[in-house]
Amino acid sequence: MKKIVILFAATAAALLLCAAGNEHLKAYVVDYRVNVDGETQEIESKIVNIDGTTYVPLREFADMVGMEVYWNSEEEKVSLFTKAEKEEFPEDNWIAKNVNGKVTYVDKDGSVMLETDYKYRDYKTAEFHNGFAIVSNGKTEGIINAEGEVVIPFGKYRDVDWIYEGMVAVTNEAGTSSPHYGFADLSGNLVIPYKYAWTSHFSEGVCAVSEEDYTECYFIDKTGRKVFGRKTFFSASSFSEGYCVVIVEDKEETKWIPQKFRYIDHTGEFATDEIYDYAMDFSNGTAYVVKDGREMMIDTNFEVVEYLDEE
Repeated sequence: MKKIVILFAATAAALLLCAAGNEHLKAYVVDYRVNVDGETQEIESKIVNIDGTTYVPLREFADMVGMEVYWNSEEEKVSLFTKAEKEEFPEDNWIAKNVNGKVTYVDKDGSVMLETDYKYRDYKTAEFHNGFAIVSNGKTEGIINAEGEVVIPFGKYRDVDWIYEGMVAVTNEAGTSSPHYGFADLSGNLVIPYKYAWTSHFSEGVCAVSEEDYTECYFIDKTGRKVFGRKTFFSASSFSEGYCVVIVEDKEETKWIPQKFRYIDHTGEFATDEIYDYAMDFSNGTAYVVKDGREMMIDTNFEVVEYLDEE
């Protein structure tokens, strides 16, 4: 279990006056640090103290302590889940830290695994995925491996995004306008042309893409060929443990509002008749779903293993 301590600094950077109805609150931007398992970590976003209660940025704080965040907008409720340990690529578990403006990677015990001269932008940008990480030289982005070697040069592409299964989502070459996504390999060669307005990332050999931003999406393989008999969905996640979450339209509701979540298998067919209000990817054999207002964990047979809203 992680031991978490918030360290209080003596200074408050700014005073804000907030009005909530007829009530006035005093809010200070404060300089606090977080101690996780004996190691002090700085939160990049601002921390605010309102009338003696401290508020921290939840997603950044959760990432520090190995948790994932899900926000249910309909119920205005936040859920936290423990991240699964990544074993195939140990460097994917490294934490990207800001050390004097440069990216330094440490393991979960705080030992330095890799020091770099690259600019620190944010911890998400610099995370390792499948053994590679996106870094910045201050102007453009490139990709490094776990030894710190550049595998895709800075400036070759306008933006570098997902890195999964040897496929890198990139946008039009630096200097061009109207960015669209294509895919490069880890030698930097463009292997799937620019044509997508939106893309997920490759997982289990396929990837969800859209040529018109969020109007419909379909799946491609690593050659760019459409798969699953050209089936389309409103939107989709990425495959995990043999299944993928897709969003389907509710024909009785407004077309542009995603209504229902379902799972498909590698044939592109629905893997279950169950339809959910919300669904997350499978991890370690279970997935979080919401159905008829109830939160639960299901297994890969789509059976409920635990209700999360029971007292």
